[in-house]
Amino acid sequence: MNLLHLILGISISLLSGWLLYTSVAAYRKQGSLRLFFIACAILLLLIFGLTLVLESFAVAISTGTLLNMLSLYVLGVLAFMALAIGRV
Repeated sequence: MNLLHLILGISISLLSGWLLYTSVAAYRKQGSLRLFFIACAILLLLIFGLTLVLESFAVAISTGTLLNMLSLYVLGVLAFMALAIGRV
């Protein structure tokens, strides 16, 4: 069990879960497509946090794989933010 990955995963999951809740609530209230893209980007961060939590219990994933996953999640977040800003 990797304690650092567990702590990071729980903190990322809690923070992104709260941000996802507030952004979805704002999207439902305003109906802006920009807020939908922001919610999708935050959902990717939530998935990464949950992956870290699961990885802390099963040590089958190497650190290199986690870094590759993190880079893909960052690229996905940047893509959704570019769509939200409107400058692609």
